This record gives sequence, structure tokens and C-alpha cells, in this order.
Amino acid sequence: MVIANDTADSLHKIVDNVVNVADVIDKIYNSSTEQTNAISNVSEGLTRISDVTTSNASTSEETAAASQELNAQTELLKEKISTFKSN
Repeated sequence: MVIANDTADSLHKIVDNVVNVADVIDKIYNSSTEQTNAISNVSEGLTRISDVTTSNASTSEETAAASQELNAQTELLKEKISTFKSN
């Protein structure tokens, strides 16, 4: 009877440990899911930053081209105005 009681106690301890391991695995799974979601959010944020950076670069190029055109028109206007004499 002692062996049966010892065996029963050992089996209860094993079951308790299995339950504890299952809880730990569940926590690991939940943490991994949270990390995956966080990484996905960071990735989306970086994609948006990249898109804005690309847009800003394009806008800067357009602004530089417009600035050069304005400079050319300013020089042309200066030439035309210089033909007039002031009294």
C-alpha cells in the first residue's frame, strides 16, 4: 500500500508540473504573439516613414526645379528691364 501511495503522490506531482509547464508555454505563446504584433506595427511605421521620406525628396526636387526656373525668369526680366532708361 505504501508503494501505491508513493506512486499516486508522484503522479500528482507530475500532473502538477505538467500543468505548470503548460502555463509557461501559454505565457510564452502570448508573449510571442504580442511581440509579433509589435514588430508588425514597427514595420508599418517604418514603411510610412519611408513613404514620407520619398515624397519629401520628390517635393524637394520639384521645388529646386521651380527655383531654378524662377532664377532663369528673373535673369530674363532683368535683361528686359535693363533696356529701359530711367530719367
